[in-house]
Amino acid sequence: MTVISPETLACTGASTPYGRYLRRFWHPVLCSDALARGGAREVEILGDLILLCRNGAGEAWAAGATCPHRGARLCLGKVEPDGVRCFYHGWKFARDGQCVDQPADGPDVVVRARIPAYPTYEALGLIFVYLGPDAPPAAMHLDRMDGIGFHKAGQLDDWPCDQFVMVENAVDWSHTAWTHERSGLAALLPADFTFSAKETEFGVRVFTTSPTETELTQSTEFLMPNMNFFNIPLKSGRGSIWNIVWRVPVRDGLCRSFIASFASGDEALLDEAREQLSAFEDVSPPTTEMGERLLAGEIGWDDVMDRPDLTRIEDYVTQVGQRGGSRYLYAPSDEPVRLLRSILLREIRASEAGSELKAWTHLQGA
Repeated sequence: MTVISPETLACTGASTPYGRYLRRFWHPVLCSDALARGGAREVEILGDLILLCRNGAGEAWAAGATCPHRGARLCLGKVEPDGVRCFYHGWKFARDGQCVDQPADGPDVVVRARIPAYPTYEALGLIFVYLGPDAPPAAMHLDRMDGIGFHKAGQLDDWPCDQFVMVENAVDWSHTAWTHERSGLAALLPADFTFSAKETEFGVRVFTTSPTETELTQSTEFLMPNMNFFNIPLKSGRGSIWNIVWRVPVRDGLCRSFIASFASGDEALLDEAREQLSAFEDVSPPTTEMGERLLAGEIGWDDVMDRPDLTRIEDYVTQVGQRGGSRYLYAPSDEPVRLLRSILLREIRASEAGSELKAWTHLQGA
């Protein structure tokens, strides 16, 4: 019998309980504009190598990344309208993974070879892949995305830490007053605010309450199993940029983040949103490098105070520098983190036992 414990959340491979559970969901694996027509890319997700192809008609699909003949990398092959052909010996694999041509062996010889084929769809400027058993769940859709005036998708830096370290930070708003004091984000959630959380039909809703209010003042959303949904106010105060961030394990100890940002309003507001987001593009040196130098003591906080990615640097040194594995000393203010952990462990136990899983819905009309 598999023992499900807090350490379970550190392992995401195909043979692990958490890895098997995560494979029951769609995950973004690449930005749509990073896969050209006629192109192929190899990406790693949840410890598996995945081949992404796009034919001349613009249709994208995903499959196993390795030719079963002699182990060549299919990303170096030729993408055809209905499949991909290995560059080593010309074996062709249809989009369903079946080998349909072995040129050197003649038309009458086809080895019963195939590669895995994965359901794929594109939305929000991202390519999503499903690696799980049975039929995939419904594709994600948010009513808020209908009729938007501005949308931008991106892949953020890979961080060398376990995926769940980044996931639980998404519901841990009590850290904001301390971790993000330098970047000014702390002003939004001062240290005297209190936090609570509840399970919802889509994941976890975190509530914050100021000491001067008798009712809950604001909330943020976590969508199962790895999505953070939040807004960032525009500097003018005229509106917000809404964001969805996915934390996707590359492998144990390495996590990749994808983000979709969107805004709606008049053209002046959309221009402001574009300008505010552009400040984070092509920051040099990258966030990861500055974070590693801070952790190593090579530089100090004064050396990063003027950087537009200061908030991300604060998060990087906190999460990548975190020690303690999966067991911590929890306090009452950690209620949202404890709730998220308990929900995930409950669902993983049910998954391993073959019991009914909660059918999470999407945050329609948020």
